[in-house]
Amino acid sequence: MYIFIAIIILIIFAPICASVYLFVKTVLRSDDASAATKMSGGSWDKHRLLIDESRKWLDEAKCERLTIESFDGLRLAGYFYPASEPNGCLVLAFNGYRSNSRAQYSHITRFLNGLGYDVVLADDRAHGQSEGRYVGFGVLDRYDCLKWVENLDKKFTGSRKIFLYGVSMGAATVLMASNLNLPKSVKGIISDCGFTSAHDVFKHVLNSWYHLPAFPILNITNLLCRIFAGYDNKSSSSVASVAESRLPLLVIHGKNDTFVPSYMAPMIYKASNSVYKKLLTVNNACHAESYYIDMENYKKTMIDFINHTKNL
Repeated sequence: MYIFIAIIILIIFAPICASVYLFVKTVLRSDDASAATKMSGGSWDKHRLLIDESRKWLDEAKCERLTIESFDGLRLAGYFYPASEPNGCLVLAFNGYRSNSRAQYSHITRFLNGLGYDVVLADDRAHGQSEGRYVGFGVLDRYDCLKWVENLDKKFTGSRKIFLYGVSMGAATVLMASNLNLPKSVKGIISDCGFTSAHDVFKHVLNSWYHLPAFPILNITNLLCRIFAGYDNKSSSSVASVAESRLPLLVIHGKNDTFVPSYMAPMIYKASNSVYKKLLTVNNACHAESYYIDMENYKKTMIDFINHTKNL
């Protein structure tokens, strides 16, 4: 009898405990970047020299600190790196999960600045220097993206052609923002290893990493998100957003990505209703590693995309 009662209690409380743990570990703010490094897979030591060198350049580069207020009253931080000879285009970049924009985009900022592109690096809510207690997984961040674009339009009086760029959760942010009422200054979306939805990536991690069922753990976690963080992780998806958008789209993904599985890239690409779209998959690249694994092809594809779409 006691064994039966113990089993019933275990069946009831184990999913609740797992859900609370998942919520605390993934949704609550944490500035520990080691979790993101572990999830990315592969070894980043081989890229360390290049990353350290570019971060030194970033620390010494001309920079203007920017702040905006989010739709729900948070102070969001950004960094404007002006090109010495601006070409009229600006790349607005959002960082990935448990990272920050300056740590993630130092090398590509150096590359883009050298070609005349202004760059704004925006720290996601609950990341870097931005305020926030809860990670938005793109669902909330898409509205922050819209606010950033509106503010940059005012700052430059509409003179810049803006391209939205993100890696991982930053990619999901710009994808989910694609069907919002973005200003006409936004000319395209560049997504690197973006996920279809927060729910989908949680489900993948539970199933493939921990061999746990999505139900009822994700249902309870989602309830906690609605109660405490103010959003439903099923309420927005990259697939649905790009299907409602005509903005040009570049989708990039590493074939060896085990955190955000590579099959999500063609799902997003095929769903897109864009006037111009392109898909780049990178062999031997783990999560968020495509730029470093095939840098020349990555750069060329990105610049070709911008040049093709900036006047559409």
